[in-house]
Parts: sequence; structure tokens; C-alpha cells
Amino acid sequence: MFINKPMTTLQQQFPVPKFRPAPDSQTNVVYKIPCADCSWCYIGETDRAFNTRRKEHIRNVKTAAKGSKIANHAWSHGHSIDFNNASLIDKGSFRMRKTLESWHTTVTPNADNNSCPLPGQYNILFTHTHN
Repeated sequence: MFINKPMTTLQQQFPVPKFRPAPDSQTNVVYKIPCADCSWCYIGETDRAFNTRRKEHIRNVKTAAKGSKIANHAWSHGHSIDFNNASLIDKGSFRMRKTLESWHTTVTPNADNNSCPLPGQYNILFTHTHN
């Protein structure tokens, strides 16, 4: 008995494209916002859309909001924050984002954030990574 089976199916020929939102609309991200006047940068994380969080940072700088590391850097040094070159650097669940935020802050020169530093057990990773 013979069975006719096509070599490729229509689904294989015409796969459904994967939808990925624009970077500004992505959620559950770790992001980096650089200073326009020096090598300092801010690394943060959010579960909301990145563009929403960036707008909040812009508002904080305009109003010199207390407790904002970005506003504090801009106002205390007379610097401009380069929001146009803000970028997504990672993505993950809540716990993963918190860890990645601390990780990227540790391995990025002149980076600052509002998170807790990584526990001491991670130090071995940094010494091996940077040698």
C-alpha cells in the first residue's frame, strides 16, 4: 500500500509570522538610558511598556523629582539625559528582571540604578568574566 504525502505542507511553505511589538511598546524589560554629556547611564526595569516608563523619567527630569537617580544626575551635574538613545538590554519575568538589572549595573561602567546589588555569591562570576 502506498500513501501519498506531500514533501512540504502549506503551513511549512507559509508560516505565520511571529508578532513582536516595537521596542518602545515591549513590556517586562531591562533598559539603559545614557547621559548625553558623560559616560554615566541609568539601568532600570519595568513590567509596563518601555515608552510609558521613559515618559515618566522625562517628566522626573523636567520637574527635578526627588528620589529620581536620572533627575538627580541631570540637575546636580547640569547634564542632559539622552532619552533618544535609550535602549532595551534584556527581557524577563519579575525576579529575572530584578537580577538582570543588578547584573547589567555591575558589568556596565558608570551605571547607576535603584536596585539592590547582587549578593556576594555572584562576585566569582565578575572576576572570571573580566579577566
